[in-house]
Amino acid sequence: MHEMGVLVDGAWIVGKLDLSFARAKGAVHLSNSTFAEPFLASEASFDRLVLNGSSLVGLNAEGVRIRGHVLLDEAKSTGPVSFGGAEIGGQFSCSDAELNGEQDSALNAQSAMIRGGVFLQNLKSTGEVSVAGADIGGQLSAKGAELIGGEGFALNAQSATIRGGAFLDNLKSTGGVSFAGSEIGAILSARGAELIGGEGFALNAQSARIRGSAFLDNLKSTGGVSFAGSEIGAILSAKGAKLNGGEGFALTAQSATIRGGAFLENLKSVGEVSFAGSEIGAVLSVKEAELDGGEGNAFNAQSATIRGTRSSTILKAQARSRFPARRSMVNSHSTVPS
Repeated sequence: MHEMGVLVDGAWIVGKLDLSFARAKGAVHLSNSTFAEPFLASEASFDRLVLNGSSLVGLNAEGVRIRGHVLLDEAKSTGPVSFGGAEIGGQFSCSDAELNGEQDSALNAQSAMIRGGVFLQNLKSTGEVSVAGADIGGQLSAKGAELIGGEGFALNAQSATIRGGAFLDNLKSTGGVSFAGSEIGAILSARGAELIGGEGFALNAQSARIRGSAFLDNLKSTGGVSFAGSEIGAILSAKGAKLNGGEGFALTAQSATIRGGAFLENLKSVGEVSFAGSEIGAVLSVKEAELDGGEGNAFNAQSATIRGTRSSTILKAQARSRFPARRSMVNSHSTVPS
């Protein structure tokens, strides 16, 4: 490969393109190109990697070092795309791409260091999309994506460090979405998302540290939503959400620390909603909520510390509701059905 890189548009690459361990001062720009065999670029070093609009049968770029952006917008792949352990100096974008990992991951960026943001808007994938353990210098956005996780997670961001916000608005997923143990530098937003969790949680943010708010407004889930043991720097809002946890938790924030309020107005749930042992810095509101706990608790806030008022006016609960006993924490105007 020429030391100044490659600049091609609309190529048909019949044989194997193997740039593993290659070094170039310039960009590798192969937009709108068709690859007949997997593209290999492990441990390579480029200025930029641009594959916008290209058709791939897999890409192995594990350990690659890219000084600028990696762009796969509108790309298609019928094999796994891997950037595991990569170092990327700019943004990583797969917006409007279609990735099918067959029996493998669709997109793997585990333990990658990405100094810019990760953009997966409108991505369609079959196979796990993973940024587990990655360090992302900007935001992670999967707005409008459609992710099918197969036997794994649809989106795996466990133990990731995301220095900006995480945006999952209008995401549709089959398979768990996990931010367990992650650190998010701004908000986590899943407004209007539709999540099917399979055998596990639909959305798992257990032990996550979220410096801003967590917005689940109008979220629909089949499978529980968990913020157990998490730290949320502002509010938790699930207004108008519809959460079906089956016989388990619809929503659990057990032992969580929420610096602001928790707002569950018009929430409809099947399964227990639990804030047991949590610490809430402002109001806890379940106005107009409809909670069905089955044979267990519909709502459980035992041993919780609620520093603001508690508002539960016109709460409709199909099972027991347990609130903290301290009167100083209770809004005198609230009515709680027995």
